Amino acid sequence: MSLVETPGPILLTRTIRAEFARLCTLRSMWVMALLTTIAVVGISMLSAANASAELGQPVWMSIRRLGMLAMAVLLSMATAAATADHGTGGIVPTLQWTPRRPFLLTGRAIVIVVAVTATGLIPAFVGGMLAIGLAPELSWSWGQATEALAALGFAFALGALLAVGVGLLLRSTAASICAVFALVLVLPLLMGNLPFDWTKDAAALLPGTGMRQLLIGEGLPGLTDTGAKSTLAAWALGAFVVGGWRLVRSDANG
Repeated sequence: MSLVETPGPILLTRTIRAEFARLCTLRSMWVMALLTTIAVVGISMLSAANASAELGQPVWMSIRRLGMLAMAVLLSMATAAATADHGTGGIVPTLQWTPRRPFLLTGRAIVIVVAVTATGLIPAFVGGMLAIGLAPELSWSWGQATEALAALGFAFALGALLAVGVGLLLRSTAASICAVFALVLVLPLLMGNLPFDWTKDAAALLPGTGMRQLLIGEGLPGLTDTGAKSTLAAWALGAFVVGGWRLVRSDANG
């Protein structure tokens, strides 16, 4: 009796459903999603309440800045989702359920990136609309809204992919969060403000610098939005390839 191999598209669909179910069982995901929603929507409403003192303030630039602040929680969310079952040993039964590792890698990345991006974008949109409703004097347009949400979505998605890659490579939640925070939040600011040309050149190549340029226009001199997108995409894809290689080619419980 010969075994019939499940077709790739069907296996990938099943893997995505299983990964989504796994993600929904992680309490830390719900806590982080709640924190992101409260922070972004709450601060947006506070900004609207104080709008009378800052007439003409572009509301969607404020939402971009809030997105940069929320990035810390979203990166933690993506990293924890990628490493959760490595820390508990749950990766072993996961691979018994999905032994073809490339499909597990693809399904896990899709679910985490989509979930993290939605967790960031939905509160950003709701917060912006609430701010406009509470303070119509704020400066805004649908073009600004579209541009801001597109930039936020790009940054959230690639930031999540970067976190997934680092998480799969290091397989430790604490170590992975430290590494991702260093690349995105700490080293770009530190190296960009040191009085040496070589540190500024190095900072320009870090993903956090590209993220700051893309969201709030505060990268380094000479860095364009196109360059920022290229840098962020290169880091995210590179980390995912290296982390994915370790998942596919090495002992998953090591």
